[in-house]
Amino acid sequence: MKYRFYLYFALAAVLLVVLYFLWPLPFWYLSSRIILPAIEKTTDAAQAITSPVSVLFRVDDLARENKKLAEENTVLRSELVKATEQTSICTLSSQEFSSTSHSDVAAIARVTGRTPRGQSQTLIIDKGSQDGVREGAPAIVSGYLVGRVKRVDSSSSEVLLISSYLSMVPAVTGTSRETGLVRGGLEGLSLIELPINAKVGENEAVLTSGLGGDFPPGLAIGTLAQTLGVKKGPFQSLKIESPVNFSSIEFISILK
Repeated sequence: MKYRFYLYFALAAVLLVVLYFLWPLPFWYLSSRIILPAIEKTTDAAQAITSPVSVLFRVDDLARENKKLAEENTVLRSELVKATEQTSICTLSSQEFSSTSHSDVAAIARVTGRTPRGQSQTLIIDKGSQDGVREGAPAIVSGYLVGRVKRVDSSSSEVLLISSYLSMVPAVTGTSRETGLVRGGLEGLSLIELPINAKVGENEAVLTSGLGGDFPPGLAIGTLAQTLGVKKGPFQSLKIESPVNFSSIEFISILK
């Protein structure tokens, strides 16, 4: 019975082939009018059914791709910020290095901390005794005196700024050679203990005098302001302008 079925099937297939070559018109009609349209409709129906699903998959893929791009963009922005900061640090360090006589400098340090603005204004720097920093050494920025090393550890130090009320620096005016003391405070730097009859000029330079041995002579501090200060007894006080912004110091040179 099974073999007979196969035999009939083979004969039918041979007959169809013979009929196709003898009279192909019915086969063409059947394929073009019935089979192909049925296939097209079936395909369209399948696409209509699967299209929303495929759209969902594409939306999900786009969402994942957008998330990945956003993460990569965040990383790139972070790298750009770090690169910009490193460039700024290198620029500031190079500027400080080029503005100082290298033979007089023990170390060029970066400011890592500072005290709040008030009486005791100090900076913490990232250089210490192992870098050649000593207690009492002058600290300068762009060639101008800004402070003195107050405390030294092996790898860090504390600098007392001359803008602090606790700081007192013996000074001399550049042209008239009048002596006084530079003192800090909330209103900035002042030249105090200046004789009342001292004849000084506006914008005259103020330098360290070397008296007392705390600082070497000739370090620039600033210039006398146009607005003159207070007269009290045999002395007068004058305002000093420094080109250094004490609140934004980032690099500092420590002298030997």
